[in-house]
Amino acid sequence: MPVACLQAVKMDSKICEILESMNKNMVEKFYENSQKMEENSRKIEEKLLENSRSLKEEIRTSIETQIKIVQEETQTDMLNFKEEICESVKDKIEEVQDKLKQKLKKNSRTIEDKLEKKLREKIQLFEERINQMNCYGEGSVTSEDLIMDHLPWSTYYKQFEAAATVNGWSNKQKATSLIVFLRGEENYELLILRLEIKYEDSYLQQVYQAQTKSRVQKAAESLQEFDADIARLTRFAYPTTSDDFLK
Repeated sequence: MPVACLQAVKMDSKICEILESMNKNMVEKFYENSQKMEENSRKIEEKLLENSRSLKEEIRTSIETQIKIVQEETQTDMLNFKEEICESVKDKIEEVQDKLKQKLKKNSRTIEDKLEKKLREKIQLFEERINQMNCYGEGSVTSEDLIMDHLPWSTYYKQFEAAATVNGWSNKQKATSLIVFLRGEENYELLILRLEIKYEDSYLQQVYQAQTKSRVQKAAESLQEFDADIARLTRFAYPTTSDDFLK
């Protein structure tokens, strides 16, 4: 074989060895680089995972903090709102109470005025009726005025007592007037009966009549109580008088 061919063969063999060595080195290098890349990738993933966990924890903590702040602010706002509502309701209640008190006070004054007016009218009417029944002025007692044969004794007795009370007759004047009246009757039994009626309970009636005339409203007494007591005294003062007349 020529020398040139041998050299060429050796050259090719050398080149193959070099290429094979380079290929082997490249494979090893590639494998090594791959291992490094995998390691780096794993480290990066671990780092990312760690960072992710830390980030999640930070986010969670931040969210919880914000929620707590919002809750506290909301609670504070609710308390302030409740206080405002309570204050507003309290003011409204006080306003309504003041209006009711003023209205009740006004109505109370109106009722008292009406009752007082009605009571005065009743007293005035009662006095007018008594005056209408009074036929016996002091110092003008005559047998013509007192001898009223056409009236029954009970009716005359009511008129006699009413007239005596209104005119303020003394017992002597009342006795004189009664004697003059009795002169018109000559019936002994009737005379005794009239005297019994006259002096049985008349002193109590006279007391009630005097109380009725002098009764005034007390400081702590309401008009209703005063009116009721006047009605009570009037019935005791004139027990035989009809309720229609007393009213």
